[in-house]
Amino acid sequence: MRTFVLMQKRRVGHAHPLTVPQVPFGSSLRTHQRVVRRILGCPTFPAGVLKMDSSTDKDLESGPVHKNAAPEDEIHRPLVEEFRQREAEFGNPATEELGAGEIIHRGLAGPCPRRTSVDPVIDITPTALRQGWRTAYGIAAVMRVHPGERTWDGSQVTESLSVRSNNCPAGVARTPCAGDSTFTVGDGGRSSRIGQLPGRINRFYDFHVTKWRTGSLLHDRSRNPDDVDRCQVSCDQRYSCGERVIGRHRVTRTFRKGTHGGHGVTIVDVIKS
Repeated sequence: MRTFVLMQKRRVGHAHPLTVPQVPFGSSLRTHQRVVRRILGCPTFPAGVLKMDSSTDKDLESGPVHKNAAPEDEIHRPLVEEFRQREAEFGNPATEELGAGEIIHRGLAGPCPRRTSVDPVIDITPTALRQGWRTAYGIAAVMRVHPGERTWDGSQVTESLSVRSNNCPAGVARTPCAGDSTFTVGDGGRSSRIGQLPGRINRFYDFHVTKWRTGSLLHDRSRNPDDVDRCQVSCDQRYSCGERVIGRHRVTRTFRKGTHGGHGVTIVDVIKS
């Protein structure tokens, strides 16, 4: 630390150097800090909250975690070890150089992913119409979990849904936002319309469909007494892992009258965001 020299003016107009003492290090520094805080009326922090290293100029402990920092307690240690073992089994080279501190800071060592996103969806409607379904059909949403630096395959994700808006006749959308499925990350999917979907790392499949093989919902007057040509249902969906919500999405189904193969059909368009 530098020693600064200030010039203090005397009444006779001459200047005289005033040397500011060098601030001590180590235990003397902590004593000095406590004295200064007491004089200035600042709170005294518990020992260990503020650490400074004169050779490396380290910041406060609450600052960013360095990638090579070690975990501060035994709670994280087994999680870090489990993470490293798991990634070695999956052969994930992206995590080999991560230190314990960075593993914890990025949320890679926990039992659950932190968030979800929608990968490109698979539109099943055209295939179902060609197969003769008269109310068809929806999507297979490919859901991705994050952070992607680790493999979350095997994690369990549950869903819950609630109605956001609905202007469809009751007979068209009887249970518009029902669903309480549990998904296993990494598992494949199965659809009788498009067949087997392969398992993919850090992804799972969520189907959003409305189907009726022999009838068109909007052409059936018992289901659609007001004979509306188009209606829409919007649902709020939440994904959870453990006790934590990791994803919030909106699923919007639009039902519209159409024709296919000389028959009236109800086309189901689904958008997930």
